[in-house]
Amino acid sequence: TLDRPDLPLWEDARSLDGGSPPHLVHNCVSAYMRFHLGVGMNEISRHSLELATLARNALERAGFRVLTSGDEASRAAIVTFEARDAPARWEALRGRGIFLSLRRGLLRVSAYYFNHPADLDTLLAGLGKP
Repeated sequence: TLDRPDLPLWEDARSLDGGSPPHLVHNCVSAYMRFHLGVGMNEISRHSLELATLARNALERAGFRVLTSGDEASRAAIVTFEARDAPARWEALRGRGIFLSLRRGLLRVSAYYFNHPADLDTLLAGLGKP
């Protein structure tokens, strides 16, 4: 290791073992958690649910069949909907840097704090007609 030059080096697979704590990962996760705690989980949740509601409404207005319930008690920041040729659309959107999930032939949007309402316009433009 870098801090113990007196230790012998292994000549087998053990030579690939890491010898130091993952400081970079620790610093990144720490910064991520400080950000989350600074914004607050309630605010992140509120924003995410608001975006999901906007997405659900926009997809319905555009003519897509939304399967996610609009019931307040069972809301989540995920919206699942049907789209003709969903696998092909998923691939095309992915190629344009628009990321959503494909689950059992359905498309699924997951809103989170880093998303913005303008992302919905980008999604709808990328989806085209139902």
